[in-house]
Amino acid sequence: MAVTRVEFDLTEDDLIAAAVAGVRANPAVKKVRAQQKRNVLVLGAVWAFIVASLVLTDVALVEAVTVAAVVLALFVIRAWPTEAKYIAAVTKHIRNSMSDPAYNMALGRRVYDIYTDRLAFQTAHAKGELLWRSAARTSLNDDYLIVTFPGPTPFVLPREAFERDTDFDETADEILSLIQTAGGHVGSEVVSRPALD
Repeated sequence: MAVTRVEFDLTEDDLIAAAVAGVRANPAVKKVRAQQKRNVLVLGAVWAFIVASLVLTDVALVEAVTVAAVVLALFVIRAWPTEAKYIAAVTKHIRNSMSDPAYNMALGRRVYDIYTDRLAFQTAHAKGELLWRSAARTSLNDDYLIVTFPGPTPFVLPREAFERDTDFDETADEILSLIQTAGGHVGSEVVSRPALD
């Protein structure tokens, strides 16, 4: 017997919220951004050195270093991989993808049946069950609970699916508790793969 049933319409904005949560919480994305920051600094320094070398032949050292510093600063400002740039890119990708019927099928009516050991879901195009113990990551904010299963496959639960805010808060707390009890992972760091029976 289901502990809770939630029915709602998944929108493009809900998918964007899931992607943004992924950008903010996914350790792999954080690692890529850190590597990109190092690359920007190295490339910027090399570029500034080349510019300084070219300018140095015609002007004094102070002017060459000043030009190089300005070039480096402009390059770093333009190329720095900020979280906002990632969010803008993922938002643009999702909005552009919605013109493809295959992506558009992801939108629409959702029914989530929340059991003590699993999440059963049904859409117009698919139905299935996922065990709470396989939850790899969770993200809870003011508007959404996002549970990411292997794939990664995010399941989005919007606050708007509930008549009262307290219902959302109670259901989100219940799901997080079920995930922890089942041995799934609550939070953003994936620590290990779930064991198979």
